Amino acid sequence: GYLCPYREGGMWVGTNEGLVRMMPQTLRVFSKADGLPEDNVYPIYEDSGGRVWAGIWENSVVQFEGRNFKTILRTQETYYPSSFFEDRSGRFWMGTIDHLYYFDKGKLVKFTEEVGFSAPQTEFSVITQDRDNNLWFGTSLGLSRYSGIQATVFTKKDGLPDDYIIALLPTADGKIWVGTRGGLASIEHGKIKTFTTADGLASNYIRGLYEDSDRVLWIGSYDGGDRK
Repeated sequence: GYLCPYREGGMWVGTNEGLVRMMPQTLRVFSKADGLPEDNVYPIYEDSGGRVWAGIWENSVVQFEGRNFKTILRTQETYYPSSFFEDRSGRFWMGTIDHLYYFDKGKLVKFTEEVGFSAPQTEFSVITQDRDNNLWFGTSLGLSRYSGIQATVFTKKDGLPDDYIIALLPTADGKIWVGTRGGLASIEHGKIKTFTTADGLASNYIRGLYEDSDRVLWIGSYDGGDRK
């Protein structure tokens, strides 16, 4: 499932059988009966205004409004949404299994080529922003750093363990941690350092990254967990 913390103290969990809201004392499953166009929920994101966004496969974007979900977009561009992100300027981004878009007054603007990718079927699986306001886009074809003016693309040829990026995490020390299907990498001042099972990871297939309040890095994978 896809996880998203909820500001009211719980967690949203996306599954192929609906969207689950887990609260300290309750658990509720939202489905088509509650306004979802389908039950297959993939990316979930809570924006700065407290609105909860969910990408519904095959091709819908919905928002949670108090008790139910409302479909806000259902077009050819919304097929298979794979990631959401709101940057510090308030721009809201959406990645799909084919392209990258941002929302402008409720409409989608395609932005795939501006961040360095022109091939069709480029999955934008994760989006984040570092402390210098660079945007980072993890895709099935590599990693893009977008400064707002130009894009720099990193691939296996540049030192990444794999081109398929699944997780990204900017940490307090200024590094960008990158989880791939072939191992873990850190990027600092443009230099890439990689880590694999040969370095003690439980698995090379990295699924999630998290930095706690003690600045410990937690690494989730298909075959176990690690901390660094």
